[in-house]
Parts: sequence; C-alpha cells; structure tokens
Amino acid sequence: MNLRSGDLPPLKLEMNPSMFYEKLSGIDKQNVQELVHQFGVSATALDLHGAVIGIGGTLTKPAPRKDADLIVLLYDSLGRQYHDAVKVFSRFQELVTKAVQLGSGLAIEEINPPKRDHMYEEHGLTLDDGHILVRPKNGIIIDLIPVHATDLAEFRKKEYEQYSVLGYF
Repeated sequence: MNLRSGDLPPLKLEMNPSMFYEKLSGIDKQNVQELVHQFGVSATALDLHGAVIGIGGTLTKPAPRKDADLIVLLYDSLGRQYHDAVKVFSRFQELVTKAVQLGSGLAIEEINPPKRDHMYEEHGLTLDDGHILVRPKNGIIIDLIPVHATDLAEFRKKEYEQYSVLGYF
C-alpha cells in the first residue's frame, strides 16, 4: 500500500467471527451459534443458499447490547423493487420459521414485512426490506434482517460498515 502524508489506511470492514462472539455473554453466544447452525439445517431442506452475518452495535459499541443484529443473506438474482423484497421476505420468513422450530427455547416475537415507500410508489421502491425478531428463552433478542445478493462478493462490495460472517448455508 502506497500512502501519502495525510492519507488514512483503508478501514477493515470484515471482522473475524470471534470479534462478534466475544462481545456477547455466554448464553447470547450460545443462542446465536445455535440459530446459525439451525439456518444451515433449514436452508438445506429448503434448497436455499447464503450466509449469516453479524453486524451493528455488537461489533462497534461496548457490551452489553440490547440485541444482536444478524443479516441473513440469501443468494439470488432478483432486483431491488418492492415485489422482489416481498419474494425474498417470504423465503426468509420460511427459513427463520423452520430454524426457530428446530431450535430449543427460541420463539419468533415479531414479524415486520417490507414497507413500500409511498413517496416513490410509481418506482416500486421500499423503505426497508423488513426484519424478524427472535426471542430466546434466556438472553437478548436476535434481530434478523433479510438481504439478497447474487453472492457474498456482491454483498462485500456494497457493505460500508463492519461485519462478521458467522456461517454459510
């Protein structure tokens, strides 16, 4: 790397999974690891492929945290319109439901589907792609956020905050 005076080195965005897990309490780490494992089992049954990615305050802010934010990256080649977000959310919800059913002591607390951006309705844009909150019997809430991309490389190109790939399915 050839830095000149005043240049800052590039920020490393992808972090080791241990950096995500070390900020969680023992029970929270166990809950997230169990859910990541159950995504692998469920995705195989549903013929889905993707990754689970830790993001947010767990990586960037001091512990303890009120929740753990996880992106559930689904590999596909859909567009970015509202109808695409609804299709992705449907598969995402099926995956989360199956994974939670397989897990011990996990329950879906809240389902928030994608929201249409009414200011740009004619363009079919969304305000967000939705999310699902999972509450373990013990520990913090896990906030699951669906994202879709053709592969992890495409996700990496667009990501601008620190993240940690916790597992693949």
